[in-house]
Amino acid sequence: MCSTKCKTKIKEMMILKRTALLTLVFCVLLTGFVYAQNVYDFGGATVKIWHSLSYDRLYSDNPEGLAHLDMVENMFNVKLEWGTPGSPIDTRIMDTLVADVIAGDAPDLIRLQTRGLSLAALAGLLRPIDDVVDEDFKNRIPSWRINDFDSISKVGGSYYGFGADPPQGTGIWWNKAIFEREGLPSPYELYLNGEWTWEALKDFAVKATRDTDGDGEIDQWGLTGYDNFEDGMVVWFLASNEVTPFRFDENGRAVFAMDEPEVMAVFEFIYDLVHVSKVMPVTGVDRRGIFTSGNCAMIAHRTWGARHFAEAGMEDDYSWVPFPKGPNAEEHHAVFNHANVWAIPITSKHETEPLVELLYAINKWTEEYMDTDYETAREDWITSFFLMNARDYESVETFYWVIENSEVYSAHDQAYIPGFVDAMKAIIYDGENPATVIGSMKQATQAHLDQLFKQ
Repeated sequence: MCSTKCKTKIKEMMILKRTALLTLVFCVLLTGFVYAQNVYDFGGATVKIWHSLSYDRLYSDNPEGLAHLDMVENMFNVKLEWGTPGSPIDTRIMDTLVADVIAGDAPDLIRLQTRGLSLAALAGLLRPIDDVVDEDFKNRIPSWRINDFDSISKVGGSYYGFGADPPQGTGIWWNKAIFEREGLPSPYELYLNGEWTWEALKDFAVKATRDTDGDGEIDQWGLTGYDNFEDGMVVWFLASNEVTPFRFDENGRAVFAMDEPEVMAVFEFIYDLVHVSKVMPVTGVDRRGIFTSGNCAMIAHRTWGARHFAEAGMEDDYSWVPFPKGPNAEEHHAVFNHANVWAIPITSKHETEPLVELLYAINKWTEEYMDTDYETAREDWITSFFLMNARDYESVETFYWVIENSEVYSAHDQAYIPGFVDAMKAIIYDGENPATVIGSMKQATQAHLDQLFKQ
């Protein structure tokens, strides 16, 4: 469980949080709540909002939330109209969005994944927001919510997205009991010493994978992942080797890069883990289950892993370390595949800045609209999201590092590489030769990039 050092640190953080909250309450009582000076008047017009969650789910049992919406409507002199798109918010939303843009019935604000953002922006369905983006705009949302604005907003050289969800970067959770039993050193110590690499990960996974009861079947695995491998773990390995499936050359042309040595190293390494070293099962097991039951040494998982383990009643202690560096990387990366962001469809009649400000007010994302200050809001979220289920202080340090360094990686999305998922399935599940698979998709993918970027 959480060490004495960990508990002391958490207690100190909670005391600071309560002190800040009491100070804020005192100030509010003295001065009243002061809103931003740049509140816009919509003249009683309707603003249509598409959220992936229904209005009922968001507000029906939330009197405080409903009261806040009423206050925002009065403040901005606006009528909010809520809707839920008929398709998921990822790339599959395109059919719905295209139809509504053509019909003139699209929303003014839409919440979608960055992978859907890329596709919609390149199809000309979203409004660029370049005219309002400057350093103040990028820094206005607290950095603990999103610290790499370009990675959630930029598509083809222009900005489109804003208001991202808090970061969900990925790292490696490891079972302390298995590592102790197998005589393996701490990945966290390797990380501190600059030695936490792919090869160290593989070495630990090989040594931890075994048939513990002599029945000829592996029942203790070295490595697993919480998400699908073809669109999850592959992406994390790409980012950890600082490579992308396509790149822009010196002339600004988008070129297929999946067959370049540094990128091929990713596919070859994962192929080795599954089909040569055989330390990572991809079928026939409950991937999360083998970790929480104490039958797997490591799992690639996001920040919310601790909550999943606690909910599953995991008995063994666990810790968390950033994702290891690949041979081409100079630093560690805290990557998540996509973020939920907001954008403005091209047909909206309202100006950009008022829409952005309205959204910030609705969600209490900037200090003018918050019920508390930045730091208290941050610590509240961290405590409920992570600290309640942490087992050691090292995990807490990793969590802070991840949320302060998270970046969205979407270069593999269907918008850019339509055959990416099928290619990864062929390598990982079917055991096909990586070079053969990647070579077979080069011509079609390059043609797609040429058409997409009009080159």
